[in-house]
Amino acid sequence: EIEKLSHGLEMELYSLRINDFEMDFKVENVDILEILRTVINENKNAFIVNSIYPKINSDETTTVNTDKKWLKFIISQIVSNAIKYTKVKDAESKYIHFNIYRESDRTVLSIEDNGVGIPNKDINRVFNPFFTGENGRKYYESTGMGLYLAKEICDKLGHNINIESTENRGTKV
Repeated sequence: EIEKLSHGLEMELYSLRINDFEMDFKVENVDILEILRTVINENKNAFIVNSIYPKINSDETTTVNTDKKWLKFIISQIVSNAIKYTKVKDAESKYIHFNIYRESDRTVLSIEDNGVGIPNKDINRVFNPFFTGENGRKYYESTGMGLYLAKEICDKLGHNINIESTENRGTKV
């Protein structure tokens, strides 16, 4: 319960900060792998309790020019969702895979889970504010703000964020 409160408070603070985004960001050379390991470590209890196994695959280049704090928030939101919708799936093996790789002139971080997935009718709305969709109503832990804020921050930082999902198979962000 304390983790839920902390997560909710963090989301609220970031949603307030986004209004003055330009006053609160610093572009620097950031190691995505370092941030990823920090986020995984911060969520280690949730991974352990829910028997979800994180796995990182990465190319040798894992640095990008971005704001470290905001990127960590984006990754935290995606990981939080991945845990939330993977833990409820009845499966022998639950996982979240993190892949960092180069694709032409950009670095890509892919976060893929084998959770319950997102219904097709909801996929185009997941970045809308307050949209919880079918899964949010079914599992009661969604605020509809995490992916919205992640998208807003990505737009402000000049990053892309995409989501693919197959119901009952998983989601890839």
